[in-house]
Amino acid sequence: MRFIPLARESADAAAVRDWSAEYKAGHRIGALSLGTGALFFRKAFTVYVVPYTKIRRYFRRVLAIPARIGCCTGGELRVENLVVCVSDASGAEREAAQIQLPGERAAKIVMEELRRLAPDAASGKPDAAKGADA
Repeated sequence: MRFIPLARESADAAAVRDWSAEYKAGHRIGALSLGTGALFFRKAFTVYVVPYTKIRRYFRRVLAIPARIGCCTGGELRVENLVVCVSDASGAEREAAQIQLPGERAAKIVMEELRRLAPDAASGKPDAAKGADA
C-alpha cells in the first residue's frame, strides 16, 4: 500500500511506517480512516494522508442527484462528501480532497470527530465563515 501526503511536506521512510500503523488502528468510516495524528482516505491501492495540523478547513458537500424512482415518481439521491482544504505553498487555501461518505449519519460523525482531532481547523463553508468574520 502506498501512502501519499496531500499537504506538501517531505515524507521519509519512518513516517510512512508510522502512517501504516496509524492507518490500521484508525477509526474507519467508509473509505476514510481517522487516525490520532492524520486523516487517511483510500482510492484503489493508494492511501492519501492529510495531517490534522495541515488542515485549514473542512466541510460537508451534499450532492443531490435527480433520480426516477418507480415508474412515475421522481426524487433525488443525496451523496455526502467531506471536503478537506489545506494551504498551498503561497499560503492560499485550496481543496485537497473530496471524500465520499456512506451517508448523512456517517458525515455527522466524521464532522464531530474532526472538531475534536483538528481544533485549529475551521469547520463549515468558506462563504459562511467569511460572513461570520465580517
